[in-house]
Amino acid sequence: MTIKSTISPSFNTYRKGIYKSTLAEGNYDNPLTTAVENDAKASVDNYTYFNYTWDNQVNYKFTLNGDHNLDIMGLQSLYSENSELYTTNTAGYNYNYQWYNLGAATNTANTKLTSAYAESAMSSLAARANYSYKGKYLVTATVRSDGSSKLATGHKWATFPSASIAWRASEESFMESTKNVISNLKLRGSYGLTGNNNINAYQTQTLANATTYYNFGTTNALGVAPGSLTSQDLTWETTKELNFGVDMGFLNNRLDLTVDLYHRLSTGLLQSRTLPLESGAGTMTDNLGSVLNRGIELALNANIIHTKDLKWTINGSFSANHNEIVNLFGNTTKGYIYINSSTQKWMVGEDINSIYGYVYDGVWTADGIKEAIANKDLRAVNSAGKVIAREGQAKVKDFDGNGIDANDRRIQGHSDPSWTGGLSTNLSYKGFDFSMSVYTAQGMTVFSPFIEEFTNYNDRGRQKLVMDYYIPAGTTMVGSDGYFYTQETAHNYQGRPMVYTDNGTKANCGSYWHTAKETANEMPGSWVDASYVKVRNITLGYTLPKSVTKALNITNFRVYCNVLNPFVFTSYEGFDPEWAGASMGKDNGPSTITYQFGVNVKF
Repeated sequence: MTIKSTISPSFNTYRKGIYKSTLAEGNYDNPLTTAVENDAKASVDNYTYFNYTWDNQVNYKFTLNGDHNLDIMGLQSLYSENSELYTTNTAGYNYNYQWYNLGAATNTANTKLTSAYAESAMSSLAARANYSYKGKYLVTATVRSDGSSKLATGHKWATFPSASIAWRASEESFMESTKNVISNLKLRGSYGLTGNNNINAYQTQTLANATTYYNFGTTNALGVAPGSLTSQDLTWETTKELNFGVDMGFLNNRLDLTVDLYHRLSTGLLQSRTLPLESGAGTMTDNLGSVLNRGIELALNANIIHTKDLKWTINGSFSANHNEIVNLFGNTTKGYIYINSSTQKWMVGEDINSIYGYVYDGVWTADGIKEAIANKDLRAVNSAGKVIAREGQAKVKDFDGNGIDANDRRIQGHSDPSWTGGLSTNLSYKGFDFSMSVYTAQGMTVFSPFIEEFTNYNDRGRQKLVMDYYIPAGTTMVGSDGYFYTQETAHNYQGRPMVYTDNGTKANCGSYWHTAKETANEMPGSWVDASYVKVRNITLGYTLPKSVTKALNITNFRVYCNVLNPFVFTSYEGFDPEWAGASMGKDNGPSTITYQFGVNVKF
């Protein structure tokens, strides 16, 4: 029996001071300056954060007759955290006090004091039993109960059981004859529940944190009102997972293969949702519905060559996941749509990060418009007989033949990759070593802020991507030499429509300017395929022989060169497809190639 008690505290604190002045250069430090500068600002943030985890664990192990092994564990755990923030913002200084004399601020109307405090805790109890018979038959059973202060009264506690079994078939006598080929074979399965309480503190408490004016008799008075609505049934998000797996080793474990199949259903999803205006609140956190994830994961490790001088190993991985919403507020009808915001729409039966909208169908050509008019295509001519299509304009698919309406929208992909994979290899010969790693993510469509920014030709304030556009015949263009040209025949590029400006006079298409008779804005979409293959790392090194290092009185000497991100293969036209969906100016930067040269010396 072993008894263990562990406490793990963490403390973080910082103070941040900011001073901004618009006083003339060379003058803002002059203590004789008398002019009050209302735009000069100073602020100070003071922040502290503390958490701790306290675990008390008891383990008891025993063996019976050398065949039966049992390991029993009991656990009690407590987690607590709190954070505190004080912020002072001031404005108006006639002297550069920076943030050390906030009381000298003269613009009291723009002085603001704020503070915030949050505290939460979670308590857990768990028990686990591991049993094995002759090392061939393995059983594990676990049960745990967790209580979270973040959740609603009466719904704070939940219990999560799980169990798993495994059979090491390679230890059976009937597998003896295959040992030289199949050196390891283990079949396993598991089923269990886990919980998630990943929300902010006080989501179930109605806080009086909104200020408002009201009539107190005949006098206006300042009061407080509830800042949000809360769910008094808010409880744990629960995930039920069924997993089947196999571990295999071949040729004395020179080749290892692991396969996992899983079916994971998450119910009671904790999510913020938009409320109707009549509710008086914008959003609330609720247990919204259920999401299913099922997929496969593969891992392969191959020790291809293993001699005294030459060694070569390859490691590979593959995973594919299918994500599907199965329930929204109790509605399980496939195709049911819930609009949570202007940019977030969920549909039962589809990926939680699906792209939903009208389907691009090429560009209207002059001949295409004539044919559409003859066929009374409602995309080109309305019910009154007026031609509404323009040459160079984007064409949208009409699935029901009654013109373009909301019923013509379709799922056009999702921002989650359909599958991912990785491959790495290590090769060494005597003192030389070589390694390389490759990663790929395929089948994902994301909204790219980069493409939105650098293909908006109506904004001529910065450089844009040079892209190919449809250009109608007769378009007047001005080249880089300043001379005007006329497009004799239509440049029939179907990948991207022409761009009309708001005033209908000129629009920039890649390296072209062209005139347009109509007023429209047919900007190309910013939803792009961000699939990629990336060589993440290539390393080449050489280690001096032991005989040389011994003569030099050192333990080890290795020189190496390393290249990070040397190659990226993708159709994405931005900086880095791995960060295609990131916001501009933060994570969406160039995919830099880094060259490193180094020496490792051990004495």
